[in-house]
Amino acid sequence: MREQKALIHFLQSLAEKLGVYPDWLKQAEIPIFNYSVHGTSGPIILLLHGLFGHLSNWDGVIPKLEKECQLIALEFPILRGTKSEVSVKSLALYVICFLLVKNLNSVYLCGNSLGGHVAIRTALLVPDMIKGLILAGPSGLYENSIDTLPIKPDKEFIRRHMKRVFYDPSLVTDKYVDEIYTILSDKDNVKRLLVAAKSAKRDYLLNELPLVKPPTLLIWGREDEITTLEVGQVFASKIPKHKLVVREKCGHAPMMEAPSWFAEEVLKFVMHNEQLDS
Repeated sequence: MREQKALIHFLQSLAEKLGVYPDWLKQAEIPIFNYSVHGTSGPIILLLHGLFGHLSNWDGVIPKLEKECQLIALEFPILRGTKSEVSVKSLALYVICFLLVKNLNSVYLCGNSLGGHVAIRTALLVPDMIKGLILAGPSGLYENSIDTLPIKPDKEFIRRHMKRVFYDPSLVTDKYVDEIYTILSDKDNVKRLLVAAKSAKRDYLLNELPLVKPPTLLIWGREDEITTLEVGQVFASKIPKHKLVVREKCGHAPMMEAPSWFAEEVLKFVMHNEQLDS
């Protein structure tokens, strides 16, 4: 109990610094985490999905990394939390809480889109806990994402938006469209998604990127229409210890469109960093 009080007190001090107060923290409670674990040894990589993402977004990458690394895919509470819990800064507190509760230290954060943005915020708050950042098309600068939605988004609207996410149109399957349609049919889900999206646009990181301490791998699809390669180059110009790698014929979710290449770049980055530390 004493340890939990100390943890909550530490998180509340971070919340005061950020000016956000997620309900679970106001109530001095540890949130319920939904996550999956893969691999038993090696460097620890925490996987963070994007706004419309899910743990399954990492399915193509996990089998290619789990023999060398310990992977944890963490689900954001965007569809089950309150509005106070889904902003970028609140999600960063959620990630830090998870790391502390699970006694995880010296981890790599690997985030796509919103997940990359949250990873940066987390590293700015607790740099000593983060061994490296792997950012795939993160928000935080300029993003062509939704911050408004029709009152009742139809499947054609969803299909059009998803075709901007992927270079390969075959990934925009009927099943995938149906899943997003089901989510957006719930008005409360729409409200939470919009809060998260708008918070990402408001949380402009340009002046804070030079303060990012961990070594950072920037992974970009050349045909990314959501956060274009030009945005990736701005990230690269501001983050001190960085490497930018680019995949041809790839959009906003390289871990889904090019999982083998993505995993290879992640493994090279992580193992190189581990050698430098040894």
